[in-house]
Amino acid sequence: MISNCVINLTIHKVAAFKEIYRILRHKGRMVISDLVTTKEVGVESANPVDWCSCIDGALTSENYIDSIKKAGFNSVEVLQETPYLEDKVGDRKITSVVIKAIKNE
Repeated sequence: MISNCVINLTIHKVAAFKEIYRILRHKGRMVISDLVTTKEVGVESANPVDWCSCIDGALTSENYIDSIKKAGFNSVEVLQETPYLEDKVGDRKITSVVIKAIKNE
């Protein structure tokens, strides 16, 4: 079991997912809760406070799922989506997601 693996705090999300994939057994599963956004912010434009809050490091839902698939996971499924903040952050909407992925190798 992996606990407290905060993906949005890393710049190299695919590398983080590859490490999770590497340590899982065959048919192992990952269930992760994280934040996604409707518009990504580049590292060079990130606000340090928003980065530490996992907001400026957030990917779009599509890019987040794509990062998981690039790491080798199959059967990627969004289990839950919940609005994270009542108000938008600038022109971005932030959503909390729970995603399940299975290592089928």
